[in-house]
Amino acid sequence: MSSRIVLQITDFLQYIFINSDQILHYLNQYFEKHMNSMQYCEGTDNGFLFIFRDIEAFKIRASPIKLEMLDEIPKPLMDKMDFFQSFFIPKHKFPLEGIEVEIKVVAGVPAEVKKISEKFILSISPKIIITHLDAQTLVMKIQSYEIVQLYVNSLVRRFYLPVA
Repeated sequence: MSSRIVLQITDFLQYIFINSDQILHYLNQYFEKHMNSMQYCEGTDNGFLFIFRDIEAFKIRASPIKLEMLDEIPKPLMDKMDFFQSFFIPKHKFPLEGIEVEIKVVAGVPAEVKKISEKFILSISPKIIITHLDAQTLVMKIQSYEIVQLYVNSLVRRFYLPVA
């Protein structure tokens, strides 16, 4: 049996989510109900742990996002967007200098996990700057709220509006 994959993600929740405990609880319920608990999130002091059952579960979750998943949500479907958007900080609170998010591979093969993570991150936007801090850690620099909005769009589509 494959061993689990654990990512420690820091400085993400404070810049992106308004109520991190609420969103982590919501995500864990969703993962249990719709994804056979192949992943789990656990809050930490300055971020969260993202725990995957095995490398295959991680590959499914971190597969590159298709371009149509990033498109703006159509107005008739905005109620779902408004619900999900309520978890995120508003645009005016996004730091002008952008944010840096550190992703550390705590369990798993770092080189493999970082490679998969980098492809996933860049599928959101090629404008995200990725730096490899060390063998286990990468840092992504998100310079604009528009990039966050692209990710929100992909989450709404993933959770509520599946693309055919």
